Amino acid sequence: MDAIKMTLTYEQIDLLLQAITIAQPRILEIVKETGDDDPSRVESAIDMLQEKLRQAQEVECTLARLDELQKALLEP
Repeated sequence: MDAIKMTLTYEQIDLLLQAITIAQPRILEIVKETGDDDPSRVESAIDMLQEKLRQAQEVECTLARLDELQKALLEP
């Protein structure tokens, strides 16, 4: 199965980070309700996801700046 390539904007990544932050306490509650006394694995996975999204956000911001610089250099 081919992977779907999707580009997210800085704002979309920011919305994802906000949603994860809001949902994290409920996600951990659900994990505890399933009988897992140590939700640290899930918490670590959420933290790692948030870090990867922040890194993607930084890359998106850098790419936008590079695009602006390229356009400025190409202007007569």
